[in-house]
Amino acid sequence: DKFQKELLRRQKIGAQPGIYLKDLAKIKVPLPPLPEQKKIAAILSSVDQQIQHDHKELNKLQRLKKGLMQQLLTGKLRVKT
Repeated sequence: DKFQKELLRRQKIGAQPGIYLKDLAKIKVPLPPLPEQKKIAAILSSVDQQIQHDHKELNKLQRLKKGLMQQLLTGKLRVKT
């Protein structure tokens, strides 16, 4: 919120409003302490690992579905009624 307000304050008004890089470089961006940054990074890494695992599982299930569809639709596999 503070960053956006600072951007608006430094914005140059003209035909096309904007902000110069030298002005952008002057804006201070608050960062959490290093231990908190490390915890955040660990949490995000853990989520990334879970996403990769889920993608692998999804791919396995999609291949299983495709194989089952081929067998069922060609009659190689029958469903008891």
